[in-house]
Amino acid sequence: MEAHILFPKFLRSAVLCLSLLATFVASGLALGYVAVAIYFFVTGGTERIKKEFSGEVAAERRATGERLPFTPVAVWVLWASVGFGLGIGGWKRVARRAGLTEQEIGAVIGSRRRLTSA
Repeated sequence: MEAHILFPKFLRSAVLCLSLLATFVASGLALGYVAVAIYFFVTGGTERIKKEFSGEVAAERRATGERLPFTPVAVWVLWASVGFGLGIGGWKRVARRAGLTEQEIGAVIGSRRRLTSA
């Protein structure tokens, strides 16, 4: 018996959507934070990374009224966006290997083509 017959259609769609969301978020956040850590390393070495991620620098900024510089935010947004795209691409690649059709993948991602009832 095939796997897609064992699960109701709505449950299968829900599981696929959740797996896509998890892949999308995990890859985007991971790549975003790694890029910011690399930026902090390049601009101040390991000591700056420790201070930034421990919260020392944030506490100093709040005390002085200073705002977060634009550059780390821009680095995070840029690389998180790249990570989100890589997450979707990776999920599609795994979905194809798992035997999903292009219609099923499109239905999960939200393209105009929807699953037809089988």
